[in-house]
Amino acid sequence: MRTIAILAVVATVVNGLTLSNGTTSTANATLNGPLTFQAYYSSVKEGRGVWKWNNAIDCYERHFAKYRGKAAQGAEVGVQSGGSLDMWHAVLGEKAVIHGLDINPACIDFSDKSTISIGDQENPAMWASFFSEVTPKLDFLVDDGGHFPKQMLETTYAVWPKLNPGGMLAIEDIHGDWYLEPYFKPVAQFFGPKADVAAVHLYTYVILTEKTGGDVPAYDPTKLKGANIPPQNRISTFEQIDGAIAAAPAGSLVVLENPSWGRFINPDGLSHFFTKFIGLFQPVAMPDSPPGCAHTGDAVCTSGTTNSPEMANIFSVHILPDKLVIDVPKDKGHIVTEAVRHGTKWVQPCADCHEPPVLNKYLAGKAAAHFLKKR
Repeated sequence: MRTIAILAVVATVVNGLTLSNGTTSTANATLNGPLTFQAYYSSVKEGRGVWKWNNAIDCYERHFAKYRGKAAQGAEVGVQSGGSLDMWHAVLGEKAVIHGLDINPACIDFSDKSTISIGDQENPAMWASFFSEVTPKLDFLVDDGGHFPKQMLETTYAVWPKLNPGGMLAIEDIHGDWYLEPYFKPVAQFFGPKADVAAVHLYTYVILTEKTGGDVPAYDPTKLKGANIPPQNRISTFEQIDGAIAAAPAGSLVVLENPSWGRFINPDGLSHFFTKFIGLFQPVAMPDSPPGCAHTGDAVCTSGTTNSPEMANIFSVHILPDKLVIDVPKDKGHIVTEAVRHGTKWVQPCADCHEPPVLNKYLAGKAAAHFLKKR
């Protein structure tokens, strides 16, 4: 969410999860099949805090499940209270190798099971140091860092070439249509010409880009068993999109295909689609309960969303090379998008860590400081 995390190895037991750092979860990974992100997140009762939007959790279950039980190399920008350390490792398993990056030196406390890098994500030298000294490649990275366009763009530019085939880059917490010019349009120019972009997925507040290759095909909801695509949901022009969404049955897919357009993933195509669906990133309001809690380190806090029309009627949008797919949710018109804090241990935000003199003094002239996980 607006704070961030990385990952740590955890032990799984029949009636819950026992974490080495004291986090308690009542999730069960053995009696009911694989542990899901949703089950883990909702079960955290105490210990390191975790704070994510519920639709982001759904997104990760959908896209990152392919890494479950594998020796995946993952990373997250932003650590804050460390709770997603536990979530990622609990769900993906002990083979996962996770790296955390943050600008707050206090986050080195989370290097008990993961590597921690302290540095500025907007600094290209930090990324060069990370990929030189920590890991040369990644399978996925989640950016839940500073949330400014330049930071998100620099992360994209640095990380995309270092992703393994089939890898994924997710950018969280894109709150506002003002991101269209400084972030979405530049990222369209970056990804649009690249032949190694397999798909671009849009969720409320999240963009996830998938790389070609790997042993699992890019996510395409039209190929899922039971995909509901009524004939009237198949369209061929940009102008038909709004009407098709309005008329689409709940739980169905709207599919736009037009062979004369060529490859959908191109600079102009992505810019047009990002502009069309910018409402997924512009809520009517974002109320906090209790009021103002989102800017504190308080354990009790829920950030809500007053939906835009797009948020109310679209769960996700998938831009594939030959089609656009719009996922109309089963709860069409009644989607609840919120971020509820779980856990009891919360790191207070660092007010001056983003100030260059403060960070430079800590790093002593280096681009980053890396802390390998403790054994």
